[in-house]
Amino acid sequence: MAAAGATPRFSSPRFRRHWGLSPTTRYQLGWCDASIAGLLETPVPPERRDRLVRAAMAKGTAATLSLADSTLSEEEVAKILGGGRLPGSRRRLAAEARNVLKAARMLLKEASRGTAVPVSPALVLRTHRVVGKDLGAHFGATPGQFRAEDGTGDIVGPPARDVPALVERLCEWLDSEFPDADTAGPADSAHDAAPAVVQAVATHVYLAWIRPFGDGNGRTARLLESYVLMRAGVPAAACQLLSVHYAKRRRTYERILRQAIADRSLTSFVAYAVGGFRDGLADLERAIRRRQWPAAWRALVFARFDAHEHRKKSVFRRRRELALSLPLDRPFEPADLASLDPALARTYDSLSKRTLQRDLEVLAEMELAVEQDGEFRAAVEALRLV
Repeated sequence: MAAAGATPRFSSPRFRRHWGLSPTTRYQLGWCDASIAGLLETPVPPERRDRLVRAAMAKGTAATLSLADSTLSEEEVAKILGGGRLPGSRRRLAAEARNVLKAARMLLKEASRGTAVPVSPALVLRTHRVVGKDLGAHFGATPGQFRAEDGTGDIVGPPARDVPALVERLCEWLDSEFPDADTAGPADSAHDAAPAVVQAVATHVYLAWIRPFGDGNGRTARLLESYVLMRAGVPAAACQLLSVHYAKRRRTYERILRQAIADRSLTSFVAYAVGGFRDGLADLERAIRRRQWPAAWRALVFARFDAHEHRKKSVFRRRRELALSLPLDRPFEPADLASLDPALARTYDSLSKRTLQRDLEVLAEMELAVEQDGEFRAAVEALRLV
């Protein structure tokens, strides 16, 4: 084992199971599998799904670039993704971001095909070509070509002459070692995602170990890590979560990656990656659920009012709009209406002061609102399993 902080020296990898899964890691993989299955079963409107994927791409691109010493923010990457431009001083960084985004979209398109190819030397080279395109002297490699010189730096890879054969052997081994990791289509939630997660991590670490290129190894490895997940049917909005996890604590990521290469074992890195992937999936699930509440509340309000007898259409519509404007995450006082819905507040300003209180009491009778100590809140418990 290398001493802490020492530069890992290359030892030609033997492609076999260089890892073990602890009970904790196995449990977390099971949790990830259940979470992915739940996400695949969750109905999400196409527009919302596209926004989630775009946001994930922006976040993942900013994360993977930060690991390559870029200072672009997630907001700047999102602007580039939307076709915007950055000031001249940020132009080179913007070009790097556009390349990573293009590579991510290319891999997403490839993974969405019914016959998506496994990771191959050709795909590794194609991904690197896009990552380094038109970066000139700022990119220390020829895009789409294996390095011609022996590696230097924090992680010393194999001799350059061995790289093509090692990448080819790696791709063959990944395909044979994980025969069940890519059998599920994008719409299939009844599959085990755990093998794909481990395969994705192994792809990432082994490419970092081999260092096929003079520059851009990390970006290429992390992009292909996400591709393995996409190809296995993991939702695209979740496939950037590992890069985001790595970027949150860069020093930890680099330390565990170096140690995995020095020890010739992926055990600690797999455990580290799976724990972060689980946390990212939990955050994604919460974000999606938060977006579902307004739609579910709207459906409940319309159903209750459709079943409620009313005499005047104007009163019916006013009370329904009031129910739709109720905040779902906090109590409120009648005086807060102006901040909740200014247009509705103007309607009530033209009526008696008692009208708003009476309408809220009617909503309480309809079990759409709850009154307590002079405050009201939306009766969101009507939408929960009890």
